[in-house]
Amino acid sequence: MEPFTLSIGDTLDLHTFQPREIGSLIPEWMDQNRRAGRHCLRLITGKGTGALRKGALDLVERHPFVSKIETDANWGALVLHLRPRSEDEARVRAIITANPSFVHALEVLAAAGPPGAWLGGGFVRDRVWQHLHRRAEDPPTTDLDVAWFGAGDPAADAEHTRHLSEALALPWDVADQARFGATSAEAGIARWPETATAIGARLSGVGLELLAPHGWDDLLGLVVAPTPTTSPTLFRARCAAKRWRQRFPLLRVEPGPQTE
Repeated sequence: MEPFTLSIGDTLDLHTFQPREIGSLIPEWMDQNRRAGRHCLRLITGKGTGALRKGALDLVERHPFVSKIETDANWGALVLHLRPRSEDEARVRAIITANPSFVHALEVLAAAGPPGAWLGGGFVRDRVWQHLHRRAEDPPTTDLDVAWFGAGDPAADAEHTRHLSEALALPWDVADQARFGATSAEAGIARWPETATAIGARLSGVGLELLAPHGWDDLLGLVVAPTPTTSPTLFRARCAAKRWRQRFPLLRVEPGPQTE
């Protein structure tokens, strides 16, 4: 496929594109407009019922940024209403609190885990993506990534892992971010490999706290993208090993930088 230059505006005419190109074109266009603060967009597909219009309608009906779709018959267009970014944290909060297994894990972490620890990584990411794929069942439980900040002693990680496993028999993975050169647990999470993986949640005296150092756009937009500190080699290896597109077919994988 030839690379295309995307001009960002609130109207996109698909007549110059092939049906096979819209799978990445439309989500990127919506995402960039949403970041620019535009929430009502016009997608011109033509008045027919061909593959282009059908493919575009199928894509936007499933996309989590789209809250409402209207038809403009005069222009052969779809009018898309996007959810504002100001609602993103509340959406993630609602997804988490509606999941009993997630809430229970947070309760166990608050009671038996290291002080100030965050639960993040795939345990958070996969539950959000499962919800956005409109699947009722919980995804398989893999490592529960726990980030905290201490003295950098691996023995402390092992001890906290044992306490958590005794409280709830799940594969906890406790990591003091000081061991990796971070200055805080939050700074350590910001360096995790993907933007949608660098997410944290915890229960504290103020209730449910959420952490997203790179924002919520990629997590809620179903985008796999590297964080700035992730090397292209590591990102490619993780994409191959994690098989994200096979597990979550609506995902869009962004390549990130191509050189080391």
